[in-house]
This record gives sequence, C-alpha cells and structure tokens, in this order.
Amino acid sequence: MKPKTYVCPVCGYPQLEDPPSRYEICPCCQTQFENDDEFSTRKALRDEWIGKGMKFWATWELPNNFAPNKQLHDLLWNNTVAAWVMPKRNRLLKYIIRHLWPELSEALDEQARLDLFLSITKNSQ
Repeated sequence: MKPKTYVCPVCGYPQLEDPPSRYEICPCCQTQFENDDEFSTRKALRDEWIGKGMKFWATWELPNNFAPNKQLHDLLWNNTVAAWVMPKRNRLLKYIIRHLWPELSEALDEQARLDLFLSITKNSQ
C-alpha cells in the first residue's frame, strides 16, 4: 500500500511524509510548521519562497519530477475551489431547493427527481 502523503500549505509540495504540524520542516520551501507560521502568514512565507526562486531546499531529497510551478498552481487552485467555489455551489443548491424544486417535482417523474437531487447534492459537496 502506498504511504499517505500530505501537501505543504505554503509551497504546495505534495509529498510530505507527515502532516504540516509539530515542527515538521517542508523539504521544499524549508517552512518549519508551528514555528515559522506562528510569526508569518502562509502567504508571506510563500511569497518569500517565490522571491528566492522557488528552489528545493533539501537538495539531497530533490525528486526527479520537481515542478514548483505546477505544485504551486495545484495548491492555489485547490484552495480557491475550496474557499470560493464550494460555498457558491451550496448557495445554488439552496436556491434550487427553495425556488425551483416545486416546479421540477411536478414536471419530472419520481426517478428523474431522485437522479436530479442526487446529482445536485453530489456536486455541492
């Protein structure tokens, strides 16, 4: 079984062996969690890492497929989706249930209503 890995919330390095806490150090951006992020925001630490050229700190562990632009893109994209898109989907779901569901219920048969409801709730999670 593949061991569980974690993502660095500063640089997006996707192969942390331990959760980003308890004074663990990211081998990519060198952030020591619960130390460096006590005094600086993650965004400030990220900006500092970017300003230094997005280099991999622990060169002895440098992965063959190191792609700092991709890992940073993935981190920022996932955070954007989680923080911005998902609440909007939840608002959309509430709107559909409050305002459109009565008309949809009359127009669709029972199986079609169930399929629609399940697809809406699945996509809102």
